[in-house]
Amino acid sequence: VGGPSRSGLLRDAVRNATTGHRRTLHEEPFLAVGELWVDTDRPAVVEVDGELHGRTPIRIGLAANALRVMAPVGTVDR
Repeated sequence: VGGPSRSGLLRDAVRNATTGHRRTLHEEPFLAVGELWVDTDRPAVVEVDGELHGRTPIRIGLAANALRVMAPVGTVDR
């Protein structure tokens, strides 16, 4: 959500909370990778499903077919 500015992030967060707006696959930014490296200017706490999992920098990967996603019927599987 959001863009490079704090006000844009807040505007988008409020819009999403009040209207249920969701980005589509045609909107930017979406990223499709097998794994990625997350590094921040200052170390940041990383949460996975609401549980503390470490700090940045961190490598994040997901095994094929390890994540189940609910989507409407007719959604294209990418």
